[in-house]
Amino acid sequence: LRNKKEPSKRLARWLDFLAEYDFTLEYIKGTNNVVADALSRPTSVAAIEISALRSLETFNPTEWMDLWLKDPWSAAVLRRLGIITEDNVDASDRSLYDKYWKKLQQSSKYLGHYSFHDDILYYDSRVCVPREKRPLLLHTYHDSLLQGGHFGETATTNKLLPIYYWPSMSKDIKTFIATCIQCQIMKS
Repeated sequence: LRNKKEPSKRLARWLDFLAEYDFTLEYIKGTNNVVADALSRPTSVAAIEISALRSLETFNPTEWMDLWLKDPWSAAVLRRLGIITEDNVDASDRSLYDKYWKKLQQSSKYLGHYSFHDDILYYDSRVCVPREKRPLLLHTYHDSLLQGGHFGETATTNKLLPIYYWPSMSKDIKTFIATCIQCQIMKS
């Protein structure tokens, strides 16, 4: 480690930190290293997988009708499709609702991308995600152990895009990853 001419910023920080200590690094093959640091080895992979699966259970779009009715975009779509006659959009979101409603009225091509069947709102073949579910969805597909892994904007987008849709999806993914503390630490 100390023989590198141009160590990365992260490696340089670790070298500075470790320079205070007198130690010798010795490689031990993983199978022979039975006394590995407890923090580096999960005690139960099954427990981690179950925890990650619990967050995935919350993505049941057939139970999202109340959330779609509160979301200005999806409420406008559902009303324009004739699925609902009344919405629950908050007064503070009414101007945004009106913007989507106007766009849907002016463009039958835009409206043609949407459909509602089996109690799920779709944009083409992708599930429409109400605003309230987006943070959890972004967390699951970026941060979680099973789906995520902090792989960055492109990988997260590539995981979400074939399955889900919402307006400004790319911008939201970019913002979410830009504010991910672990990703920012790994970059520096």
